[in-house]
Amino acid sequence: MNISPSKTVHNSARTKKWLIGAIALTFGLAACGDSSEAPTTETNDATNDAQAQDDVCEVSAEHEAQFEAAEEPSDVELDELRNEVFSDMDCLDDEVETVELADLSTLVYMPDGGFTWYPETEELANRGFAVSVGGGQLVEDVRDLSPNEVEEILIDYDDKYQDSEDWEPGKSAIGGWQNPDTGDVALNISIVEDDITVAREIGVEHDQLAIFDLQLETSVWTDGVTP
Repeated sequence: MNISPSKTVHNSARTKKWLIGAIALTFGLAACGDSSEAPTTETNDATNDAQAQDDVCEVSAEHEAQFEAAEEPSDVELDELRNEVFSDMDCLDDEVETVELADLSTLVYMPDGGFTWYPETEELANRGFAVSVGGGQLVEDVRDLSPNEVEEILIDYDDKYQDSEDWEPGKSAIGGWQNPDTGDVALNISIVEDDITVAREIGVEHDQLAIFDLQLETSVWTDGVTP
């Protein structure tokens, strides 16, 4: 069964755009001499803003440009670069979010939205390459369902598949993704790999159309060709 790739909700710190305005430093001349005094407060503010920008965990502009210039974003030839981005984004380990099962229902209402969620820790995966390994279930047109109905579906799915042979405690996650064209939600058992080559192989083995690059927040088609 072909299941769309697991996705994760993205930490607001990753999507926040930092704009730092240029600060003009004005020096006044004393009436009785030529000494000047630098505006210490403004300088400190500029330094703090610059440090805040450095602390933002996001893909470098250089890497983003390389992917934007690629004719085929899912090309296997880009896998080495994807793994390089993964290594560079270890800062994401400090930005892991926790979400209760009941709140997952709100995440699948977003077109192309979804999650990769670990029941044991209630954490959302945000780094690596997510791929489905089984447990496929389709929830048709989630937009016609109430949040309570979706919550019940997720609770039932969680109970059912943690006891399945496809579930590996401590490694498996519950994945969900809304198809923006249909409003249908695909649920599955997912794992997250550190190497995209390994994730591709697992995806092919389990007849998956795509995996999900959590750093670049995009689907990667297992055969290397985007439909």
